[in-house]
Amino acid sequence: MQAAEVATRIIHEWAAAGLLPGRSRRAGAGSSRHSPPAAANAASRASQPVVLDSFNLEAAERHLCEQALATAGSLVHAAAALGITRHSLKRRIVKLGIVWPRRGSES
Repeated sequence: MQAAEVATRIIHEWAAAGLLPGRSRRAGAGSSRHSPPAAANAASRASQPVVLDSFNLEAAERHLCEQALATAGSLVHAAAALGITRHSLKRRIVKLGIVWPRRGSES
């Protein structure tokens, strides 16, 4: 997949989730019929306006992922808030080098 296709897909995902500046979140856009109620609550908490410093997609993606993880508190709820799957969020965490401690790995 080419970089332009990836960027287009990310923009469409963010637009569908209402995460782009100037867009309002549609009712229920962050949750699906398969999402647990807690994920819907995390999505509504994360619907605060996001201010992006530039049009750099990697920086915007990092900012949105970090903010969703901090707000939601779990991978599942953060993914639901972003309107993506848990697996997609985990791939982005690895790709962007985001440090996200797993609660089960703390000793």
